[in-house]
Amino acid sequence: MAASAREFFDGLEARLDPARLSGQTVSYRFDVEGAGCWRVAIVDGRATVEEGDGAADCVIRLKEQTLLKLLSGETKAATAFMLGRIKVEGELALALRLEQLLS
Repeated sequence: MAASAREFFDGLEARLDPARLSGQTVSYRFDVEGAGCWRVAIVDGRATVEEGDGAADCVIRLKEQTLLKLLSGETKAATAFMLGRIKVEGELALALRLEQLLS
C-alpha cells in the first residue's frame, strides 16, 4: 500500500491493467488537499499519469488521508462521498467507475 498520494500516483501507470481499460477514453484529475494534483488520462487501454491540474472529464477532490484510507480498503468510495469527504465535479458516473478500474 502507498504511504502517500505521491507514491500512489508515481506508480499508478504500471499497476493499471490495460485489459480493464480497453476501449475507454476518459480523464480524471485528483486534487489531493495538501499533497498535489494529478491527471490520469486513459486512451483505449493506455493510461498516463502526470502531475498538474489540467482539464479532465471528472475531477475528484479529497484529503490525502481519505485517499490512503480508500486505497487500504479502510473506507469505501461511496461512503466517503456520502459523508462529504470526496467531492466530484463532472460526470459522477465516471467517478463511480473509477473504483472498478483501480481495483
